[in-house]
Formats: sequence, C-alpha cells, structure tokens
Amino acid sequence: MSMLTEQGPSNRKEIIYYERDRLQAVRVGDWKAHFIVQNHGWSGPKEELNAPLLFNLRRDPYERAAEESGMYINWMGKKMWAFGPAQAAVKQHLETFKEWPPLTFEPEAVDVSGIGR
Repeated sequence: MSMLTEQGPSNRKEIIYYERDRLQAVRVGDWKAHFIVQNHGWSGPKEELNAPLLFNLRRDPYERAAEESGMYINWMGKKMWAFGPAQAAVKQHLETFKEWPPLTFEPEAVDVSGIGR
C-alpha cells in the first residue's frame, strides 16, 4: 500500500505469475524462475519445462541469457541456491489455498446458448 500512496517502496518481495490456473514463474527479489515459457509472445505456444529457467533480472532484465549465452547452463549450475527462496515462496503461496481455495474457470462449462437471442 505504501507504494500506491507514494509513501515508500513496495513491501512485496515475491511475485507469483499465473496464466489462468497454471503457475508459470516466481520472482523473489532480483531472481525469477520460469516453469513454463512462451518464447514467441502471448500468442505463441507454451512450453512446460523439465527444469526451471533462472534469471537475475538486475543483470538480465530481458531474460535472454538462456538463449543468447553459451555459458548459461554453467552459470545456472553455480546459482542453484536461488531455487531455494523461489521454492519457499511457492510453498508459502500454496499454503494460502487452504484458507482461500483458488477459483477454477472452465470456459467449456459456460453456457452461451442463450446469448444473442
């Protein structure tokens, strides 16, 4: 709230990214881990990854290192510790589902037969 009222920076340290009901990524501070990628923009196909991609957004704000760096796998291997905070953030987020279960929305279940009559 302090950021919205211009009284200081955001208190948020984690951001959870969803597309509908699918967890796509988690950001903790400058670190972001992707579980699903969409390399060709919002209209492109989604690819579920066997292992998450890791990015340091301060050093790689456009998240290109995995594609453009020949040393990405070596770098990521040295930064595996960053998955710990990401895992903890996802676990904490999933714990909230006990008190506030997620809503599910199935477009196929919506009856639109009466629209336009």
